[in-house]
Amino acid sequence: MCQSTVRQLGATSQKIELCVSQGNFAHDVYVLKIDGNDVLKGIDDETTKGIFATHQGEKISLTCAPQLEEPTQVTAEKIDAVQKLMPALSADEARKTAISLDAVEIGRLCTAQRGDNSLLDVRVVFN
Repeated sequence: MCQSTVRQLGATSQKIELCVSQGNFAHDVYVLKIDGNDVLKGIDDETTKGIFATHQGEKISLTCAPQLEEPTQVTAEKIDAVQKLMPALSADEARKTAISLDAVEIGRLCTAQRGDNSLLDVRVVFN
């Protein structure tokens, strides 16, 4: 899956493209291209913290923050199990922890930058 836009970089317009290859039981691979040339490449775990490179003397970065979907409800049994594992938690903290344990990553919000300038903002949605 690839998403792209055109940005003015210096005196010319260039195509900025983010391609994501989803792996079956493996890491997703993220590739940032400028005018068809691979500039950055990394796996999902690396993009969470950000990956960096230099292109035409400018620092390029790509960060992809996980987008999570949490359940709206959690069972009392699950809250009790969390409290047994972590007795120092209050009931509310145990409920919040139980909810976060069932959160599912549904996508990533990716931002590519050249220095302080935004190149691309893309929401990658997992199927």
